[in-house]
Order: sequence, then structure tokens, then C-alpha cells
Amino acid sequence: MMNLILMTGQKYATLMWMVLGLSLASCPVLGDQYSWDFSQTPENTLPANCQSIVGGQGNPGNWKVVTVDYPVPLEPVTSRGTSSGPKSVVQQSATEPLDEHFPMLQLGTNIYKDFKFTTHFKLVEGALEQMAGVAFRMHDTSNYYYVRASGLGRNFTFFKVANGERSEPITTNLSILKGEWHEMAIECEGANLKFFMDGKQTLPTITNDYFPMGKIALWTKSDSVSQFADCRITYKPSVAFVDTLVRDAMKQFRSMMGVQVLTLDVTTRKSKIIASSNPAEKGQVGETTDYNCFDDGKSYFRKEGKTEYVTLPLRDRNGEPVAVVRCILKRQTLLQEREDALLRGKEIVAWMQDRVSAVDSLY
Repeated sequence: MMNLILMTGQKYATLMWMVLGLSLASCPVLGDQYSWDFSQTPENTLPANCQSIVGGQGNPGNWKVVTVDYPVPLEPVTSRGTSSGPKSVVQQSATEPLDEHFPMLQLGTNIYKDFKFTTHFKLVEGALEQMAGVAFRMHDTSNYYYVRASGLGRNFTFFKVANGERSEPITTNLSILKGEWHEMAIECEGANLKFFMDGKQTLPTITNDYFPMGKIALWTKSDSVSQFADCRITYKPSVAFVDTLVRDAMKQFRSMMGVQVLTLDVTTRKSKIIASSNPAEKGQVGETTDYNCFDDGKSYFRKEGKTEYVTLPLRDRNGEPVAVVRCILKRQTLLQEREDALLRGKEIVAWMQDRVSAVDSLY
């Protein structure tokens, strides 16, 4: 097998796109759909498959599912009907009054490229701020786009956050009353970003290709207590370049026993398979040497019976390490087996490196 480990970090800021790829999207309107159903989560607990994270300063927020009185889309058909009813929504209720405090709820681990994401939100409380928004094409808590509505500021604003630094705002004045439900929508198609409030495009179309893809998260600021409901995304998965690379490598080098591609979580220092010649292996954790090989640029060799494992760094067109390749090969000789395996592994890496150097993104 061959493992391609993708590194992240400020040192490799220009290569941030390479760490993204658990799943992709390529169509903002047509394709697959997914909705986050908070009614399946017990009250006062974090929604399943979601993660509470924080940008800037302070502690992660307090994200929990609560039951609220929620508007019914249709008008009552009789005089005894009701225009609202109980509904499970997710609420951020921590009130840490720091200006650079951005509690976020990451919605799963999927990576989206082009998509349409919609959510309903309500501003509940907040002395310093009353805000609700969405972070998208998110690489990590220091690199993402976000758009947010401010009740106290009476505006709707887009920002780019790169290496923790926020861009100049693109904003419009907008009255957003506390205690009322609103709809926020985001459409991404390539570098074109569109934003809507209550069905109307609120900002002019923004052209920005700094982040080509990433995760989705609900966003709040400071001491804002905000609620979100009806989160849904429409997208069309596409075949990533890294999947094609794995497939073609298997065809090119028949002696290989398999191919895997992994990303690296810089927080846990653990790698995870994102592409493999065996689809069942996706999501599995890699090996401890994955990080070391990228970090020190050395080659690693080990064997198990007749199977040889060779781990080597993969470099970009400028000679900088961008990944690590581990080839798992069938032993061919008993003499100088380490040297023989390393030569075979270097041939495979050189073949892959030519192709990686010719593209702007593995995805």
C-alpha cells in the first residue's frame, strides 16, 4: 500500500488546500443533499457528529440541542390551528465577553467545494454582541471564510480569516431583530461567493479563491446566545485528483499491494485515510511514523514477513515536502532487502511527484 500524508500548519500556508479532501462538492444547486436533524439528539447534548471548536481567544462554546416554539411554515387551516410548535434546534449559550471569541459548531467532517448551504437562525441574547453566522470552506479555526448577521451592529458582513488574521469587511446595513427567525444562505461556485438573507441576495457577488474547499460550521461571537435550525446543504460529489492518483499508481506499479492516502490532524498528530484502493479503509487512522517522515524528511523501512513497508517524503516542484508516501510491497529478495525496497519505493514516489508537481491541487 502507499500512504500519502498531507501536512498542515502556518509553515506550509500556501499548501493548506492539500489537507482538505474527505469529501468534495462541485455543483451549488444540483446533486446530493444532506440535512442536519437535531431532533435525533437528546436535549441538552451536543448534536451527533458535530464538534464544538473556537477561533480567536477563550473557551469553546456551549452548543446543545434545545426544544423551542418554532414557526410552522404554513398558515393554520382552521381557527383552532397553530402557527408554531415545538422543534429541536441547536443553541450556543456560553457568554464569554471577549471581543476575539468565536465559538463554532463544526457540522461533521465532510469537505465541500461548490454548494448551497441554508440555515435558519435567531438572535436570543447578548450584551456585548448579538451575532449568528456560518463559517465555510474552513481549513481550521485560523483559516476560513465566514458571513454573519449582527443585531446590535445592524449589518450583514463577510470576512476571510487567513492564519488568524481577519480581512477587511465587506458589509451592508441590515436590520436583524432579536427574537425573530431569519434564513441565511450561502452559494459557492468556484471563486464566486453569494450570500442571501430571507431569500434576497444581501451582498454583491464576491470573487475570492483563497480557500477552494473546506468544512462547514455554525458561528457566533463573544457573548452571543444564538439558535440555529433547518441546516441543509446541496452539493454534487466529484472525483478528487488524489483518488485518480491512487488508481493510476496501482495500475502503473503492479508489484504494489495497495494504495492509501491520508491527511494529518495537527492537533492530535494522527493521520487518517482519505483515499484508498480499498474504499473500506477510508477513515482509518494511519501510523506514528507518518508525521515523523514529513517532519524530518527521512525514509523509513520495516517488514512483516514477506511484506515490506517503505515510507518516503513527497516534494513539490520547489523541492518542499508536501506529503509522505508509504509503499507496501511484496518482498522480492532476501539479500539487501532494505536497499532493494527503498529503490522500488523511490521509483514510485518519483512517478507520483511528477504528477503532483503538475497540478495546483490534489483535489
